[in-house]
Amino acid sequence: MSYFPILTSGPIIKYENMKKELYHGHRFRLCNLTNGLLRVLWGLFKILVISQRAQIFVDFVYRDFMNFSGLYIFFAALLFVVQLYTNFSGSIDIIMGVSEILGIKLPENFKAPFFATTITEFWRNWHITLGAWLKDYIFYPLLKSNFMQSLNKKCKNIFGKKISKKIPLYLSMLIMWTLIGIWHGGAYTYIIGSGLLQFIFIFLEDVLEPVSNKINKKLGINTDTFSYRLYQRIRTFLLFSFSMIFFRAVTVNEALSILQNMFVWTSLTDIGEIMSIANFIVMFLGIGALLVVEYLMSRNIVSLKFKNRHRDYLFLIIFIFVIILFGIYGVGFDKADFIYNRF
Repeated sequence: MSYFPILTSGPIIKYENMKKELYHGHRFRLCNLTNGLLRVLWGLFKILVISQRAQIFVDFVYRDFMNFSGLYIFFAALLFVVQLYTNFSGSIDIIMGVSEILGIKLPENFKAPFFATTITEFWRNWHITLGAWLKDYIFYPLLKSNFMQSLNKKCKNIFGKKISKKIPLYLSMLIMWTLIGIWHGGAYTYIIGSGLLQFIFIFLEDVLEPVSNKINKKLGINTDTFSYRLYQRIRTFLLFSFSMIFFRAVTVNEALSILQNMFVWTSLTDIGEIMSIANFIVMFLGIGALLVVEYLMSRNIVSLKFKNRHRDYLFLIIFIFVIILFGIYGVGFDKADFIYNRF
């Protein structure tokens, strides 16, 4: 509880898994310092270069969504997911880096979620430690409870063996996802956005998978191609972005109004009124760099590790200057404005 490089929102860890790390003596090591510093800089890059710019656009549009074309609202919805991810994962990167400097390794909390092909896979790679905690303490105990076992037996006589196994599974999932929404604050917007909609997506993925496989087979669609996986990734990102409209909106009615306005196409507002073109270019280049690095890291092609070579230190210096030059901070920047602080 007193170990400071941890937030209440993550990484969520078990004492049993960390007691050796916390109480084992750690000597100073140069590689821990350089690797930890690089991880901290990667987190600062996400927050200051990408998230802060995305916030400008998202806040501007959501604050006055009735006066914007559907295209801007659609783009703001997508950009909010980028803002949320870079803000949260960037903060976790800083925590992980500080902890690594101290010689203590924390569990990873994200693993390239934007490359997930399903919502199920997305949540396996997003806030990983929360998912593990919920499975251990909510989902599996519910699924194995006497009530669920009894429900399984009763359903077997009515629906048959195959369907009866699914009913306790889906009911346990529904309870777990509802609790995830409550964990985020208990407001209806959180319960719907980060809870019930995620359950619905995962439920539909499981139920419709056989139908999808039959359609693909009948149409002769090769699912083992880059183009098909790209389609799945775009679909997953769009579905998650749709659910996060409720997460970002102040009320459910506001979220419904935003969704309605998304399909109202009017004359486009001058984009320069929201954010300068230079900031847009820097933001998109930053997002591009983020996606490339995370893709290569997911493939184990690159890693945020130093080899203690001269070019590594040169890269570290360049990285520092990139953050200083292109980061948004200073007057008006609130270093405590961390999205997950409110949950």
